[in-house]
Amino acid sequence: MRCAGTILILAIFYVNSFIQDARACSCVPLQKRLFYCNAEFAVKAKVVNEQRWPFPRDIRVYMIKTGGGKLLRTLKGNFTNVDLTKVYTQSKSSTCGITLEQDKVYLLTGHIDASKCPHRLSIVLCDWIQTWRTLSRTEKTFVTKGYLNGCP
Repeated sequence: MRCAGTILILAIFYVNSFIQDARACSCVPLQKRLFYCNAEFAVKAKVVNEQRWPFPRDIRVYMIKTGGGKLLRTLKGNFTNVDLTKVYTQSKSSTCGITLEQDKVYLLTGHIDASKCPHRLSIVLCDWIQTWRTLSRTEKTFVTKGYLNGCP
């Protein structure tokens, strides 16, 4: 009987470890507009390449291009002392990291990590990250002009 109790306890811990992993990254469901309004920054950027910082940091760094006239630009945020050539995320989706594809243009929204100098653009799965070409005309208008009137 004592052995059965030990096995039961071990089984509970084993199953619980999978449940916790499955819930490691969860996002509050919001409309895209609210994700945009709550973000500290928004940029239309092209991913140039990717770097990985291995353990213990386990961070993925994407080199981005935001300049270039009308094609790529900053859309929202205070970019004083902010490095606009890189965006940072966790390496794994279980820790809310996101994977971007090289040579694609994205709408990136997120938060500015002011604890680093220069400040860093930081993105997670819970931010509004979408390839620019898949945005609707209404969404493109909102992120370029409409948020001034559409954000609470």
